[in-house]
Amino acid sequence: MSVQPGPAVLVGGMIALFACSRLLATILPRGGGGGGDAVGIRALAYFIPIAAASLIAMLLGRSEIALGIVFGTSVGAVTTVVGFVALAGPFDGGPARLRRVWPFLLAAALLVMVTGFKGTLNWRDAVALLTEGLILLSLWNDRRMTGGATPQSVLDEAEAHEPHGAPRHTLHYATPSDAAGWTVVRAAVVAIELALIGALAWLGGWGVTRGTIGTSGLLRGMATSAIAGSVVSLAMVLPMMYGTWRQAEGGRGWAPVTSQIAVVLLNLCALLPVLILIPYLAAHVPAVAHWAGDALLWHEGLPKLLVFPAPMWRIDNVVLIIMGVFLLPVAIGKWNLGREEGLVLIAGYFFYLIATVASGLDPSIGR
Repeated sequence: MSVQPGPAVLVGGMIALFACSRLLATILPRGGGGGGDAVGIRALAYFIPIAAASLIAMLLGRSEIALGIVFGTSVGAVTTVVGFVALAGPFDGGPARLRRVWPFLLAAALLVMVTGFKGTLNWRDAVALLTEGLILLSLWNDRRMTGGATPQSVLDEAEAHEPHGAPRHTLHYATPSDAAGWTVVRAAVVAIELALIGALAWLGGWGVTRGTIGTSGLLRGMATSAIAGSVVSLAMVLPMMYGTWRQAEGGRGWAPVTSQIAVVLLNLCALLPVLILIPYLAAHVPAVAHWAGDALLWHEGLPKLLVFPAPMWRIDNVVLIIMGVFLLPVAIGKWNLGREEGLVLIAGYFFYLIATVASGLDPSIGR
């Protein structure tokens, strides 16, 4: 029995993106600080493969695949990953500085819901989302939110949330020796790592786009957006679970939860606006539309606005709003996550996957 090229390319692309995410999650935290800085760096490591796959799909003229990846990974990040943290329990809210960012998940999801009423996304929507992203960035870096807190004081605050009797590790800030400095060998290793990450991101993005298109044709015309929002997104969510159980059992469940919320906020307030603005950019930079065929070409002086697929607006966006409401009392310390909530979140994610696949099989929805 011959292997069909569509599914084979799709699987290869997902493996490349998985490897890219794990490699970034290993490399980037090396130079990171503690507390919120490390959480943000880890979120960035998960976000980069998502952004690469979405941007490549968009530049290949498949905006529905790009949006499927954005919303599918967002739902997976705040349901199944947070569910694993709660399941490992007991969950501790962690530093107040980081919990203050959590409610913005609801704000971003509501903003996307409002902009999606008209079925398309334009430059005004992109500006609104980018503005919220800038506000979040300023809050994340505002040390005055914790009374002039530095990365070390954030770590001290985090240690206060550890279970009684948990082992503590003293950090020593000794001046490194010359042997640990920037050497030619180290620079070569970093260059090789960056080249490998770039190759994996490009191959993964190209593979999942072409593979999704080919697989859609084999599955009786299943919507490509449904495949991207389910199978592809699940493969990109799996690396986020690595080490989550260990952190939760160690009393630091707040760290992976904050990282997942940061991934969603990066998706909605940074990546989504870029995808919205790409058709506008194509009018001034023809090379942008080179691989997209007619998908990014302007018609009668007007851009082809980014279409917000109805299933994503009705399912993905609603799930993000529900999760924003769900995490709100946790963020303000009025409710704690337990094993029951963890089981519900994990089960809810699988119901989401079934609903996404089912929506892709409905011929009335379209592709």
